[in-house]
Amino acid sequence: MYGARFRWYRSNGKTPTVSQSVLSDIEDEASIKLLVDTFYQKVREDGLIGPVFDQAVQDWDKHMPTMYAFWTHLLFRRGEYSGNPWAKHAPLDVEKEHFQRWLILFRETVSELFDGPVSQQALAAAQSIAHSFQIRKGINPYPND
Repeated sequence: MYGARFRWYRSNGKTPTVSQSVLSDIEDEASIKLLVDTFYQKVREDGLIGPVFDQAVQDWDKHMPTMYAFWTHLLFRRGEYSGNPWAKHAPLDVEKEHFQRWLILFRETVSELFDGPVSQQALAAAQSIAHSFQIRKGINPYPND
């Protein structure tokens, strides 16, 4: 169930030691729920994107199961999700920095909680979503442009 992540570092500059933290991959609906709950808690507390989401989401208790279904469908190709994420996000008043912050929080959350191929798939999916939405909004998604 759990994979190990090892970090090598030098103690006193001479003796190599190992620090181990145990992280599992995103494996099931419980993992998705942990990811989504943790991520959206960070989003809601964030000074830049929190207000955008709080204005857009009228009922968080109703919204969260939709997010669980979305990520379950995206990562495991199963579940009950049907929807049009772009249609929900198109009217939002967001700029490049909002997308960048969303990605930073998502990457941070995934790396704190998980490690493995499905985790990498989630990161790639988030990057793709942000890239696609920015292009559709007429925002250049590339850094330093």
